[in-house]
Amino acid sequence: MTLDTQVEVTTIFFNDVMNACYKANDFTEIINIYETMTRENVYYCCRPDILSYSFYIRALIRLRQHKKGLSIFYELVEKPEIILFDTIFFNNIIQDLNETEFYEQACGVFDWLIRSKYYCPSTVTYNIMIMIHGNIKQFDAAWNLFRNLK
Repeated sequence: MTLDTQVEVTTIFFNDVMNACYKANDFTEIINIYETMTRENVYYCCRPDILSYSFYIRALIRLRQHKKGLSIFYELVEKPEIILFDTIFFNNIIQDLNETEFYEQACGVFDWLIRSKYYCPSTVTYNIMIMIHGNIKQFDAAWNLFRNLK
């Protein structure tokens, strides 16, 4: 599939544009790009991948549509046969929830990750969660997470 300018349109192309928009804090445009990418019969060769979903969910969080973003997140991660996510994906989601002060939701994602039969948190995930517990003055919880790293 090509645009009028004869640029080959691929999932990587869409992801690169979404990445540029994320860096420019243009989260509404990420939503528009994702919706264009997934619109049926437009770019049949382009399907969202782990990066596409990450940018889309993180844009929703940044636009304070975290309930919609987390609904999509939980729907996707419960179906590892469709796409298998990595710890960077989870860390980015948790970090964006932290930076937008959705601390409770960040803790919920972490708790889900701990209980998951498909995924597990990385050391970086624990570091983010320790920082979140510090931000909300839950110092005992931060210490407990630190002790669990042994």
